This record gives sequence, structure tokens and C-alpha cells, in this order.
Amino acid sequence: MRRAGICVTVLTAALAMMGASTAAASTNLKLYGSIKGQWRAFHSSADSGLKYRLSNSQGTTSAGTAFLTATSGSLGFVRSAYCEAAAVVTTPNGTMNVRIRSQVQYNGGYGCKNYPFYFRIESGTGSYYDTTGRGTGKLAMIGGDHGTFTIVFNK
Repeated sequence: MRRAGICVTVLTAALAMMGASTAAASTNLKLYGSIKGQWRAFHSSADSGLKYRLSNSQGTTSAGTAFLTATSGSLGFVRSAYCEAAAVVTTPNGTMNVRIRSQVQYNGGYGCKNYPFYFRIESGTGSYYDTTGRGTGKLAMIGGDHGTFTIVFNK
């Protein structure tokens, strides 16, 4: 038994020296569907813009019934920037941490409530551990300081 353990250790070291990976390949998930919920603004300084919290959501995605929580915000006093959001998509099988970024830059002061975006699955838990994925979508937030939102991950 000890001899087999030594052979595995030597083989792993040899593969590493040749640049081969012994880790399992990540799973590429094509995430699509829509999720609807509520959002609320949290005031901050005019320099940094408003902050938004998206929650109380539910929808149907390629991963099944899903819930989304996210933080986002408007653009403050900047020349131009991308709208960005950090989202967590939760299903009965685990969670996915999703980074969202607008497809174009907007002028300072833009509300970042309605825009087409690119997204990337950065990490996950449960069945989504070691899952990756990329795609496009659209965010639509209705209301002044609070309201409803729809986020669509395109097929």
C-alpha cells in the first residue's frame, strides 16, 4: 500500500513539472432566464452616487428556480464609467457569484437603472463549485428611490 502512495506522489510531481494540471476541469454553465424583485436606494454622498440593494426576488433560469440579491449603484461625479453590480444567484443546488458590467460607459451622474450588460460567473458553492460562465443580459429598474426590477440573462 505504501508503494502505491509513493507512485501516485511521484506521478503527480512529474505531471506538475511538465505543466500538466491534476485539478478537475471547471464546468461551464450557460446561465439564462429572468428574475424579478424589488430594489431600494441607499443615499450616500453626491460624489459617489446612490447605492442600490436588489432583493426579494424570484425567477426561472437555466439553473432552475432562482433568487437574486445584488448591490449596485449610480455613477457619481466622474467623467464616465461602467455601471457595475455584484450579484448572488441562489438555487436549491447552491449559489453563484456573478459580476455584472454595462456594455458601454456612461457619463457621470447616470442612474445605472437600465442598461445592457456582460456578466461572468466568478465562483460558486454546492453544485456550482468550480463553475464558470459568461453571457449578456439586461437590467431594468423601475421607480425613484425604490421599486421593482427585472434582470434578464440572455440565451
